[in-house]
Amino acid sequence: MKRKKRRLAREEKRRAQANDKACEEPESQLFEATVSELEYMTEQQITWLAMKQSLTLGTFVDTKFYVFSRRRGGLVDKPLPIYANSTILKSKSTYFSGLFDSDFREGSIDSLNGGFPNGRAECTSEYDYMSDSDLGWDDDSDPANKDEQTATGEVASKNSLQSSGDGIETTPLINAIPATSNRAYTSIAGHKPVRVIVIPDVAFSTFNALMFFFLTGEVNFASLRSTQSIDDEASSFDLEPWEAPQCSPKSMYRLADKLGLSDLKEKAKKDIEAKLTPDNIMVELRSSFTSIYEEIRNIEVGYVCENDCLPSVLQAIPEWLAEHGTGKIPHSTSVITALFQNVCLIAMDS
Repeated sequence: MKRKKRRLAREEKRRAQANDKACEEPESQLFEATVSELEYMTEQQITWLAMKQSLTLGTFVDTKFYVFSRRRGGLVDKPLPIYANSTILKSKSTYFSGLFDSDFREGSIDSLNGGFPNGRAECTSEYDYMSDSDLGWDDDSDPANKDEQTATGEVASKNSLQSSGDGIETTPLINAIPATSNRAYTSIAGHKPVRVIVIPDVAFSTFNALMFFFLTGEVNFASLRSTQSIDDEASSFDLEPWEAPQCSPKSMYRLADKLGLSDLKEKAKKDIEAKLTPDNIMVELRSSFTSIYEEIRNIEVGYVCENDCLPSVLQAIPEWLAEHGTGKIPHSTSVITALFQNVCLIAMDS
């Protein structure tokens, strides 16, 4: 009888301790799921885990990104917040699993409802893709020069590129910056704490579409600017409330390449390829985007050769070379070279 009472007392004590622990502020749950645990879960299980954590945390959101949304002169500015769940992010990309390692567990915690972090500039001149069509324009800017082929000096140099592992050179990974530094984790009265991270080299529309894709598997690509009409621009405002937010397939290709998201990169590539036409191929060939990515360059040069576009493109080459020589489109060397190589191959086969 005494032994039974002691056992019951121990069980009661354990239950009381468990109840006390459950009532505590669940700080540790913010970083509970490890990458190795997530590797063995299905997408549905990962989503359920995030939802389960939110029941005790009080919010599904534990991360807030600030992403620039507007191009103004030579700057990119107007950072806007995007909210996310780190458990889901860590399961999607090794980039995000590395982002939320110990270096980011402290020093980047702030209030969910806080504003843009102090000590960080709300603009940058180091955005390396200034012709990004997912960036909006300042109302005072002249929209006449929006076409990508007018952008100069924005292509990363060969020395700044790194291999993505498949032989294709890519621009460096997105440069996420913690909002604050050397600050211990503390709960902020009345607000749930979240990581706050500034992303200075991706457009808001692209990053927003990526977060939606992570949650739903859906992505909605806009028309290429080279074929965009007034009706196309208006259609972006006609989306149903539940539809995926639109983004440029080029901008998403660039981001997916940076993050090693091969499936999403393939979706963007196929969308770009499907939207090439005899009317826009010359604009696309001259773009800085085409000069950066060999895979896209090969697709576009192949389109020229396979769709009877070669005569019109060759006719435009003298003017193209003249502009290249004056520095207006300094990034065109690789594209022009690829075109001439294919012309020679066609001549040899004929």
